[in-house]
Amino acid sequence: MLGFGKENNKSNKKSVSLSLPNPHFFLTIPKHRGSLASEALSDVPSDIIIKSRIKYGSRWSACKGLLMEYSKSTTIHGIRYIFEVHRPFYEKLYWFFLISISLYYAVSLMWDTYLKWQDSPVILGFDETLVPVHKIPFPTITVCPEIKTDANTFNFANVSKKFWDEIAETNSFHNQQNLTDEEILNLAATLHICDTKVAESFAPFVPKDILPDVSQTLVDLSITKNETGPFCKWNGRFYFCDKIFNFVPTDEGICYQFNGLQAKDIYRDERFVSYRDPEIVDFNNYFDPLPKYNNLSGNWSLDDGYIDQGYNSYPQRTAFSSVRNAFFAFLQGYEHNFDYACRSFRQGYKVFLNSPESVPLTMGNYILVPHGDEVMVSVLPQYVD
Repeated sequence: MLGFGKENNKSNKKSVSLSLPNPHFFLTIPKHRGSLASEALSDVPSDIIIKSRIKYGSRWSACKGLLMEYSKSTTIHGIRYIFEVHRPFYEKLYWFFLISISLYYAVSLMWDTYLKWQDSPVILGFDETLVPVHKIPFPTITVCPEIKTDANTFNFANVSKKFWDEIAETNSFHNQQNLTDEEILNLAATLHICDTKVAESFAPFVPKDILPDVSQTLVDLSITKNETGPFCKWNGRFYFCDKIFNFVPTDEGICYQFNGLQAKDIYRDERFVSYRDPEIVDFNNYFDPLPKYNNLSGNWSLDDGYIDQGYNSYPQRTAFSSVRNAFFAFLQGYEHNFDYACRSFRQGYKVFLNSPESVPLTMGNYILVPHGDEVMVSVLPQYVD
């Protein structure tokens, strides 16, 4: 202890004298675990303690200081209570216990998700929000008649009979029946859409140097759109079917397609489709009384939907879900065009439904529409996001 004595008037100098401490002083210090240093630190701000640990402490002390600094800034609940300077020990233990349990369950869930990802890497989440029907394009309808050629243009049964008569006599084909080159080319092209057994029976005898343009030949031999479909109805309005039908090549031959994207909007190179459709649907003049919309070319996409288009859009859509606004087609076929030599005994029409941006695949399910029957189909769209 430092004691100050009285001032000496003679020398006019100050003197300092040391005195012994009070023997009862140490009895006044509280008897608990805290030391004199900890009692002093309790009044020091935590920021100063943390910075002093990082700057002047050992490596272990600096690491603890960094953890304390991180815990004060993190938004993870509970971390700051573990490393807080003035927090009681039992609270730190409590929060450490809770965070350990949370970390255990989090790691368990992540491990389960990882194992699931190993088995099936794709996880789908479905948006079940209802979508108005006018935001979804009307499905593409592809009508494939069993009558593939017009008998007045090319009669497959008569030509194939002459072909087989010569083979039955000479066991080879040298055109002794005087078939024209056009008839032979038409026969070779038509065999591509006949039943498999029929095509295989002709294959050994058809001349190998014949290379017909199959798609264009089948378009030229097909029955006109207006003869197959005299009239159609769409969105409550009547049309001549040739105004809303396009030719489309499929493995079933040349079919009639309603509301499908044209080849230039599907393929990168439009020349991939070699045939020429004499009458292509003009969507810009689809509805005469309504205002014209110019350049209706691919204004719908699977990702973005319809962009700034009215109801005269391409592909078409309907605003109401009812039979009155549905698509209706009156289809007819003449008996003299029925062909049982190329196709099977079944006559009528195969109808396929698909999304407008895809090419119709006729190998899947189809709807059979026999002659003389009326068939109604209900379509339930599923819009998955």
